[in-house]
Amino acid sequence: MRSEPRSIGHTTNNASHGLIGSYFVSLSRRGGIGWIAFFVILMLYIFTLWFHAVRQPNIIVVDQQGNMLGRVNFEDPLARTDAEIKGTIKRFGSCYWSLNASTFRDDVACVLSMMDTMPQKGKTQSLRELHIAALEESNLMAIVETAQNKTSVEFYDDEIRVLERRSFVDADGGDYVLVRAVLAGEIQAIGTRKKVKEFRQEVTLRLVPRTDFSLLGAKVHAIQDI
Repeated sequence: MRSEPRSIGHTTNNASHGLIGSYFVSLSRRGGIGWIAFFVILMLYIFTLWFHAVRQPNIIVVDQQGNMLGRVNFEDPLARTDAEIKGTIKRFGSCYWSLNASTFRDDVACVLSMMDTMPQKGKTQSLRELHIAALEESNLMAIVETAQNKTSVEFYDDEIRVLERRSFVDADGGDYVLVRAVLAGEIQAIGTRKKVKEFRQEVTLRLVPRTDFSLLGAKVHAIQDI
C-alpha cells in the first residue's frame, strides 16, 4: 500500500515563523512603550522649562553686613519694607558722613551714585548736581585727605524711622514713590570712639520699579537737617 508523501519540515517551519513573529511583536510593543516614555519625559521637560520661565525669581535683598532686608517683589516693584528703607538710608549715611581719609574718594563715589538726578521740586538742579558743586566749592576732598582723619559712622537705630510714603507719576508716565525718613547718628574717631559730630536729617528717597539689573531701585532725592 502506497503511503502519501509527507512534507518534511513543514511543522518545524511553522514553529520557526511563530517564534520570529512573536519576537517582532515583542519588539514592537517594547518600542511603543519606549516612545510613550520618551514623550512623557519630553512633556515633563517642557513643563519644567515653562514653570521656571513664568515663576517670579526669588531674590533676597541684604545690607552690607549681610543682614536680610526683604525680598524683591516683581509683581509690585515699588513695594519696600520699612527695614529696606532704613537699610538704604543707612548705607547712604555711612558714605555721606564719612570723614575717613583712606576711603573718602570711594565714599564720595558711593554718595554720588545713590543721589537722584531728577531736579528737586521748585529747583532747576538735582541733589547730585548741587552736591558736586558744593564739593568743588569747599575743596572738601583735599581737606579730608590732608587731615588724615580716621573715623567711623555710628547710627541711632531707635531714631531712624519712616515718616511718609507718597505715590507720583513722572512726565513720561512712569510711577515712582517719594519716601520721607529720619536718619540720625554720629561720627566717631576710630580708636578713641570720641564723638566728632552728631547728625539728624530728613532724607527723601525716590523709589522706582526694581528690575533684575537695578535691585536697589532707590535714589536719594533730598536731604534736610533737622
